[in-house]
Amino acid sequence: MANLKRDKDGLTEMQRRFVEAYIGPAFLNATKAAKLAGYSERTAYSIGDELKNKPHVTAAIMRLVNERFRNVTFNTQKWPLGDRWRTKWLPRE
Repeated sequence: MANLKRDKDGLTEMQRRFVEAYIGPAFLNATKAAKLAGYSERTAYSIGDELKNKPHVTAAIMRLVNERFRNVTFNTQKWPLGDRWRTKWLPRE
Protein backbone atom coordinates (compact mmCIF):
# COMPACT_ATOMS: atom_id res chain seq x y z
CA MET A 1 0.00 0.00 0.00
CA ALA A 2 1.22 3.50 -0.77
CA ASN A 3 2.48 5.82 1.92
CA LEU A 4 -0.57 7.76 3.16
CA LYS A 5 1.39 10.47 4.94
CA ARG A 6 0.70 13.88 3.47
CA ASP A 7 3.21 16.58 2.57
CA LYS A 8 2.90 20.33 3.19
CA ASP A 9 0.48 20.63 0.25
CA GLY A 10 -1.76 17.88 1.62
CA LEU A 11 -0.69 15.39 -1.06
CA THR A 12 0.10 11.72 -0.61
CA GLU A 13 3.27 10.34 -2.18
CA MET A 14 1.37 9.03 -5.22
CA GLN A 15 -0.55 12.29 -5.64
CA ARG A 16 2.77 14.19 -5.57
CA ARG A 17 4.12 11.85 -8.27
CA PHE A 18 0.96 12.46 -10.30
CA VAL A 19 1.44 16.25 -10.07
CA GLU A 20 5.09 15.96 -11.14
CA ALA A 21 4.22 13.68 -14.06
CA TYR A 22 1.20 15.76 -15.11
CA ILE A 23 3.26 18.87 -15.84
CA GLY A 24 6.33 16.89 -16.86
CA PRO A 25 6.55 13.80 -19.05
CA ALA A 26 2.77 13.32 -19.36
CA PHE A 27 2.33 16.75 -21.00
CA LEU A 28 -0.97 17.52 -19.19
CA ASN A 29 -2.42 14.06 -19.94
CA ALA A 30 -4.07 12.90 -16.69
CA THR A 31 -4.28 9.21 -17.70
CA LYS A 32 -0.61 9.05 -18.62
CA ALA A 33 0.34 10.96 -15.45
CA ALA A 34 -1.62 8.47 -13.32
CA LYS A 35 0.18 5.55 -14.96
CA LEU A 36 3.56 7.22 -14.47
CA ALA A 37 2.71 7.90 -10.83
CA GLY A 38 2.13 4.19 -10.25
CA TYR A 39 -1.63 3.89 -10.38
CA SER A 40 -3.16 0.79 -11.98
CA GLU A 41 -3.24 0.68 -15.78
CA ARG A 42 -6.88 -0.42 -15.54
CA THR A 43 -8.02 2.53 -13.40
CA ALA A 44 -5.60 5.23 -14.61
CA TYR A 45 -8.24 7.01 -16.71
CA SER A 46 -10.72 7.49 -13.85
CA ILE A 47 -8.06 8.13 -11.18
CA GLY A 48 -6.34 10.72 -13.39
CA ASP A 49 -9.59 12.57 -13.97
CA GLU A 50 -10.49 12.39 -10.29
CA LEU A 51 -7.08 13.65 -9.16
CA LYS A 52 -6.86 16.62 -11.51
CA ASN A 53 -10.25 17.81 -10.25
CA LYS A 54 -9.40 17.65 -6.53
CA PRO A 55 -8.85 21.19 -5.22
CA HIS A 56 -5.64 20.45 -3.31
CA VAL A 57 -4.13 18.61 -6.30
CA THR A 58 -5.11 21.42 -8.68
CA ALA A 59 -3.56 23.95 -6.29
CA ALA A 60 -0.33 21.92 -6.17
CA ILE A 61 -0.26 21.74 -10.00
CA MET A 62 -0.67 25.51 -10.25
CA ARG A 63 2.03 26.15 -7.62
CA LEU A 64 4.47 23.87 -9.44
CA VAL A 65 3.68 25.43 -12.83
CA ASN A 66 4.25 28.90 -11.36
CA GLU A 67 7.56 27.83 -9.79
CA ARG A 68 8.90 26.15 -12.91
CA PHE A 69 7.75 28.67 -15.48
CA ARG A 70 7.93 32.02 -13.68
CA ASN A 71 10.97 33.09 -15.72
CA VAL A 72 9.56 32.04 -19.09
CA THR A 73 7.64 34.28 -21.40
CA PHE A 74 5.72 33.32 -24.52
CA ASN A 75 6.59 35.02 -27.78
CA THR A 76 5.42 34.25 -31.31
CA GLN A 77 7.37 34.99 -34.43
CA LYS A 78 6.51 34.52 -38.10
CA TRP A 79 8.22 31.81 -40.12
CA PRO A 80 10.71 33.27 -42.61
CA LEU A 81 8.80 31.65 -45.51
CA GLY A 82 5.06 31.42 -45.83
CA ASP A 83 2.36 32.70 -43.58
CA ARG A 84 2.46 30.01 -40.88
CA TRP A 85 3.30 30.88 -37.31
CA ARG A 86 5.80 29.18 -35.07
CA THR A 87 5.99 29.59 -31.33
CA LYS A 88 9.15 30.17 -29.41
CA TRP A 89 9.78 30.12 -25.66
CA LEU A 90 12.15 32.88 -24.63
CA PRO A 91 13.49 33.66 -21.13
CA ARG A 92 12.49 36.97 -19.62
CA GLU A 93 15.11 39.65 -19.66
